[in-house]
Amino acid sequence: MGILLEHQLIRLFLNTYIDLLIKWSENINNNNDAVLDNDEEFLFREISVRFVLLIGELNKLNFYIFKKLFIDKRLIDLIQQCLNNIATNEKYLNDANLESLSYIIRILNDIIHYEDDVQDDPILLPIIGSIIKCLCSKYYLETFKQLLPSSTSTNELSVKQNFY
Repeated sequence: MGILLEHQLIRLFLNTYIDLLIKWSENINNNNDAVLDNDEEFLFREISVRFVLLIGELNKLNFYIFKKLFIDKRLIDLIQQCLNNIATNEKYLNDANLESLSYIIRILNDIIHYEDDVQDDPILLPIIGSIIKCLCSKYYLETFKQLLPSSTSTNELSVKQNFY
């Protein structure tokens, strides 16, 4: 597994994911109708899903390789920016591509909880404030109100509900 994680193809996937995350974020902020085309949406989702499958193999032998791969300043800064935007702009919460961001956040969560020392990594600290902004946003409370048994929602969770 360690050799696979260090392969240039994995880094290429991560760089492609970052490029698509930038495009998605910029297009939402600019109110563009076509945020990502169908091929880009597919690639964005599939890369994040493949990374989730990879993180399932996290262990003591490959932990530092995962940490090196995902605790990437460029990726973390971009996630922080997206989280800040999500806290103030409902357009993100209504976009199906939010799920691809959510997967990467879950991966970071797995890495952070695998080894306590990672929690103090200065690269990760700014994300905490952005997560708090999301949790304190009006959208967070609205999402839980939609989950109440008296609401008219279906049994299936929306992208927004899954995110929160």
